[in-house]
Amino acid sequence: MELNLNEFKINLQNHLDSFAFEEATKLCNELISSLFQTTQPIPTKEAEKILQWLRNKRMFSLMLKVADAFLQSGLESYKINRQYAQALIDLGSYTSAISILQNLISKINSEFPTDFNSHPEYIEAKGLLGRLYKQLYVNVKNPSFPQSIDFLRKGISTYYDVYKI
Repeated sequence: MELNLNEFKINLQNHLDSFAFEEATKLCNELISSLFQTTQPIPTKEAEKILQWLRNKRMFSLMLKVADAFLQSGLESYKINRQYAQALIDLGSYTSAISILQNLISKINSEFPTDFNSHPEYIEAKGLLGRLYKQLYVNVKNPSFPQSIDFLRKGISTYYDVYKI
């Protein structure tokens, strides 16, 4: 099944703008099905844009599902990985998000060894990781719990790394 990307984007944007989330979900399910059937992959920038639209409407479950399908179909970028991690965080899957963000940070660090800290997705990933550790600290609700203190330290340290940039 070949997907008309321009038509898909117009329809998705219209459904999202009119809060027709059931229709937007159906469209995204069609997109996912087409990813594994087409010989013409979706351009990376378009995939990133689709994920951002879903995030803007706080459709995190659908965002996660679409990002997962993008990654499975070989459509990968730093931004898609970061958006995938964002969806995981917003859905409360913190441990998985930590793993993806740490992997993304390491990958950017190794691919841009001299200027990794100026890469926008490196900064975004570090900021998300700091947010995540802060959220874990808040969720514990017991400041004397040893892991809670570790979450706070990691959060401050990670945020500070971004601040220094």
